[in-house]
Amino acid sequence: MTAPSFSILRNSLAAARANLVPGLILQVTMIAILVAYWAVLGRARFTLVRPLLAVRRRVIDAYVASRKFTFRDDASNAELAATRNRVRHQLLPVIAETCGDSFGDAVLRNARIFAAEEDFLRETLDQIPIVEELSVRELRAYSLALRRRIVRRWLRVHGIAEAGFAEVERVLALIQPGAKAAKINLPGAAHARRRAGRLFLEFSAA
Repeated sequence: MTAPSFSILRNSLAAARANLVPGLILQVTMIAILVAYWAVLGRARFTLVRPLLAVRRRVIDAYVASRKFTFRDDASNAELAATRNRVRHQLLPVIAETCGDSFGDAVLRNARIFAAEEDFLRETLDQIPIVEELSVRELRAYSLALRRRIVRRWLRVHGIAEAGFAEVERVLALIQPGAKAAKINLPGAAHARRRAGRLFLEFSAA
């Protein structure tokens, strides 16, 4: 191993030793939220690299100690004012004590399943063209997960940057069989409407 790569490995281990969350729960949850959020936007492409995420802290501790690596504990990680620290120091120990180590394994296993399914949904979304108007019939044919992604991307591409889960669900309500409403309000003086089997957007004059 070359000197630069050894240094990178040492620094990575030291950082992981100082910051790895017991049971991996907090990191996995935060990463899952970030991946889901950006994937739903349908526009961001990035790769998260966490090579030590699946390694238990005690294993890292032992390795760091055996190699006599130096590391720095971030003092802010001990401050309970931050929610992440209360989860780390108060909630996770109770979960670990109650459920044992298998709970962390289950979280990691489900995170891997989630990541693979998210990749599939993102790749599927990429194959669906962006259009001015959405076909109600075609939208109904997709799974709910894909419908949400299609509508969220459609809203954002056409200028509804503030659209979130609630707005997406309101748009999807327009395509439900027997839906009486044919128009909903959206942020920015915009409206989504259903007419003749199509969904389209209207923007009121400022």
